[in-house]
Amino acid sequence: MRRQRRRRTRSPGRVFCGWATLASMVALRRVALVVCLFALDGCEVFFSVADYEGPKPSDAGGTDAALTGFCPSGAIFCDDFERTNVLGPGVWDTEDVTTGATLAIISGTPTGRALDCRLSQTSAQGRAVLVKATSANVANELTIQHDFEIASGAGSVHMNEVLFRGSGSYSIVFPYYNAGSGLMIAEVVCGGPCTYRQSAPFSFAPGGWHHLALAIDFTTTPAKYTLTLDGRVVLQASSQAGAKPGTVELHGGAYTDPNAAADVTIDELVVTGN
Repeated sequence: MRRQRRRRTRSPGRVFCGWATLASMVALRRVALVVCLFALDGCEVFFSVADYEGPKPSDAGGTDAALTGFCPSGAIFCDDFERTNVLGPGVWDTEDVTTGATLAIISGTPTGRALDCRLSQTSAQGRAVLVKATSANVANELTIQHDFEIASGAGSVHMNEVLFRGSGSYSIVFPYYNAGSGLMIAEVVCGGPCTYRQSAPFSFAPGGWHHLALAIDFTTTPAKYTLTLDGRVVLQASSQAGAKPGTVELHGGAYTDPNAAADVTIDELVVTGN
């Protein structure tokens, strides 16, 4: 039987609860949204209503996720960062850290230990990420969810990319915080020239812990994105760059735009899909 963890005091910005059982599900309310996804030649408006349901994992009580049942059954990847080594034993493949950036496991967060990504301001894009090439070939849908805190005063930064590698092309999807606009869904599709697109922003201010889930539905054409923040659907949009499914590669951590600095902390990362 899994050892229950001592309840920790949540920070004011923590708007969700830890769970003490092996598997907990959270059903999120139905929300009608209007989203405008920007392309180079204009703006398209989407009207849609969606239900999102996904596993709401708890921290693994001081041991690696794979050893405690932290992952939902059939999950592609999980990491609760409850360790001292950044890569973890057999968890991630490698680190990708640019000059002026650091990755570290820190303690004292609302969920125990977590991955801290610090990026100083440089003239180029900054990277502080962990890379994991999985063998999972996603054809229908994928959801990536995690807890995070973007420290106040951060510049534009994005977190936890999912790369879908196909034959002669690849697609990348990620949540993006633009310091001048808010939280968005962004995508890059490369099969020759690369195409970048981003959704209209949702108003968001750094500071405090949040829970985020990004669901990608490849059963529709174009693919459909749903972004859930703290139990509420805040963005929905369709792919404008033509994102396609494929073999999953994870880039866990943070990237900054050129001339931006940020401190991002990530915990309880779960990726599911089929």
